[in-house]
Amino acid sequence: MRYRYRIEPTPAQQKKLNRIFGCCRVVFNDAVRLRQEAHRAGVALSDTEIQRRVITIAKTTAERSWLREVPSVALVQSVNDARRAFRNFFDRRQESGEAAGSDRRGSNAKRPIGSRFA
Repeated sequence: MRYRYRIEPTPAQQKKLNRIFGCCRVVFNDAVRLRQEAHRAGVALSDTEIQRRVITIAKTTAERSWLREVPSVALVQSVNDARRAFRNFFDRRQESGEAAGSDRRGSNAKRPIGSRFA
C-alpha cells in the first residue's frame, strides 16, 4: 500500500527547512571538493576523516559556526551522499571505459539531492 503526503510548513518551519537544506548543500559541496583535492594530490582520505573535516572541524571555525544550528544527522547524511556520488562517478567511468578526468556534465544536473532526517 502506498500513501501520498503533502506537507505545508508554516513560514517559521519553511525558514528552518531552508536553513537545513542550505547547510546540507554547503557540507555536500565541501565534501566533494575535499575528495577532489585529495584525489588530485594522490592522498587517500577515509570517510571518517572527510566527515571530521567538513562537519566537526568546520563547526569550530568562525566562518562555519552556523553549522551548529542544524541537526548533525542531516549534515552527516550529506557527507554520505557526497561519498556515494563520488564513488558512483568513478565506478560508472570504469564500467564505460571513459577516462577518469573527462567531463560529462548535464547527465545528473537536474536530479535533486535527497535529504533525510532521523
